[in-house]
Amino acid sequence: MTPVWKRLSAIAVIAVALVVAAVATLAATDRLPGLGDKVPAVRHTADAGPPMRSDGPTPPRGVWMGAWAKPAGPETQQALVSSFIGYEKAVGRRLDLPHLYHPWEKPFPRAAELTFLRHQYQVLVSWGGADTRAITAGQYDDLIRARARAVKRLGRPILLMWRGEMDRPNLQAQIWSPQDYIAAWRHIRRIFDDVGARNVGWVWCPTAQGFTENRAQAYYPGDNQVDWLCVDAYPDEADDPSFATVTAPFLKWAKGHDKPIVIGEYGADRRDAQAQTAWIRGAWQTIKAHPQIHAATYFDEDNVDKNGHPYKYSVRGNPSALHAFGRVLADPYFNPDHLLARK
Repeated sequence: MTPVWKRLSAIAVIAVALVVAAVATLAATDRLPGLGDKVPAVRHTADAGPPMRSDGPTPPRGVWMGAWAKPAGPETQQALVSSFIGYEKAVGRRLDLPHLYHPWEKPFPRAAELTFLRHQYQVLVSWGGADTRAITAGQYDDLIRARARAVKRLGRPILLMWRGEMDRPNLQAQIWSPQDYIAAWRHIRRIFDDVGARNVGWVWCPTAQGFTENRAQAYYPGDNQVDWLCVDAYPDEADDPSFATVTAPFLKWAKGHDKPIVIGEYGADRRDAQAQTAWIRGAWQTIKAHPQIHAATYFDEDNVDKNGHPYKYSVRGNPSALHAFGRVLADPYFNPDHLLARK
């Protein structure tokens, strides 16, 4: 019997080929799926974004602003793009960095990534994980190689976050230990390098709480393995709910590493609209005060957490938060690529 991972790999290659063909059709009309309007000329310069580098693109100054914008219904490729464009319209400006998520065994890049790249966005891809010891033992090599080849064919840089929040206690049955996680990280990156997929900026992203509790640091694969430092930060991770307090241990640690930082996820609950707006404003003040931070993606989603508790992080139902977003997005520091309004 053919091993499961080999069958998955074959399926992945076919799926990526079909996606490329579908997006080529979309690109020919220069339209984003689900929208009737053409994409405006949003950059003041004629280039196609930062040049490809082995460690991915980085803004020379300021912060790329982005988001995960969860669709209201099924997360189809069209819905993912349309929801992000709708989020841009809500906050009033085209953003830099769509954040997209993929489980371990699902193929990527898919139509959403390809469409965003076609229209000159930077893209942050969060890739789920599997048992780290199985990865290191080579059980998923064909699957990893298929992903690496698909990413290489993009011909443009992306930011790739593998197994974010690896320090969460509820993931330890899969992660095993910091040493196992690091071995799996190095194994995956070695395969990408062997394939020649060097258009990847590798993003390492534990939780802010993990730094507060002094457990996240042990999972760091090393400066020669990581291109971007990252953290996910929410106000329920500290007695003082400010973003500054939540992220302080991480930012102190990050000063010892000459790497750009992306805030992979941040958000506050909309059920207290005033508090949500204040928390987000505080986050931007902290981000601007730390020039090592070069990107931030807001987690715009209403859902239920792993314990069954509802949360409402979306700002699309909070006029005061949307107004605050508009003000910060008008600050040139948060618009290093000079992107124009989205109406």
